[in-house]
Amino acid sequence: MERTEDESSRDEFQAMRDGLATYPHPEAGLTPYNAYLLPTVERLLGPPAGRTLFEIGFGNGAVADHLARKGFRVAGVEPSREGLALTRSSYPHLERLEQGSVYEPLVERFGRFDAVLSLEVIEHLYLPRKLVETAPDRVIWGTDWPHPNVKVMPYDGDLVDLIPLFAPEPELQCKLLVDNPARLFDFPATTDAP
Repeated sequence: MERTEDESSRDEFQAMRDGLATYPHPEAGLTPYNAYLLPTVERLLGPPAGRTLFEIGFGNGAVADHLARKGFRVAGVEPSREGLALTRSSYPHLERLEQGSVYEPLVERFGRFDAVLSLEVIEHLYLPRKLVETAPDRVIWGTDWPHPNVKVMPYDGDLVDLIPLFAPEPELQCKLLVDNPARLFDFPATTDAP
């Protein structure tokens, strides 16, 4: 019996989810990358008092802990069992961080939030283009170059070649690569949209 395209897609999706469930998180604590981004994230989020925040892909829990200590009421999902275990042992006060993914009915499970944060997960999304199309003014492209935590070094040209797959239109590419980073990091844009 021949498999349908939908069945193949579901199998690929399940394989991706299973792979993310075993994604390694070797240690707790903020990374230099987190420490660099957090002042900008905090500025964009605004005052935390009484506000709720949902983190998609909380990894080792360090960013969620940092923002909770600032005053946000934090919840979130992480597909990695190891990340969840590390978070639970390192930050037991973060009770609303759970294993899960963006492919579940999260509003039904957690409710609505004042802000949603996702610092490192587009490469784990099954349909990253949907994120870019849904929030084109809120997404930037980046990598963890020089890739200090990978066992197999990626070819950076291949990573750059992914951009047109996530954002095929020149206007979207300009937002991801120029306009949104300029706004996020508070530096002047160097070009106009094509």
